[in-house]
Amino acid sequence: MSYASQTTVENYLGRTLSASEIASLAYILESADRTINDRLGGSYGVVDVSSKYYDGGWRHIEFDSAYEVSAVEMVDSDTSNSVLETYVIGEDLELLPLNQTTKNYMVKRYGYFTEGVGNIKITGRFSLGATVPDDIVYLATYIASNMLINSQLNGIKKEAIEGYSREYTIFNADTDPEIARVLGSRSEILI
Repeated sequence: MSYASQTTVENYLGRTLSASEIASLAYILESADRTINDRLGGSYGVVDVSSKYYDGGWRHIEFDSAYEVSAVEMVDSDTSNSVLETYVIGEDLELLPLNQTTKNYMVKRYGYFTEGVGNIKITGRFSLGATVPDDIVYLATYIASNMLINSQLNGIKKEAIEGYSREYTIFNADTDPEIARVLGSRSEILI
């Protein structure tokens, strides 16, 4: 499921899409989603419950963003991945940040997680959120619409006809200020 849709792109452009544009729209929407996901380091949407393994030996463990964490366990990573200890969320450890629905690291309240490679198993729904925020829908629509506009230009940067001239701005997702503005509000400050 893409963040944007044919309807949002048509509303942004103020016109209906042609048959050839509709035929390529699925690829354009996928590219827009990938551009956003790569910059955010994750994706939005409902996902199935899965488990991921992280290294112990620390008091803090960073993990892939999850909007739901159902279990944190220490496993025997050398043999069968059998559960050796189950941690109680809220008692043995805290999922952080506390003021956000999506969590991406945890802190053991007392001591350290037992040292090991891939011995901490986190079970949950690994995604930036179950619902796609409005600003991300807008941004995907903006990117997809500009990609469609670029495809119509066929490399034309400037045209002049009988005293009338027009210069086109070629859309570049790497340098576009609107993408930087929207995603800038979602970036984490690194200290």
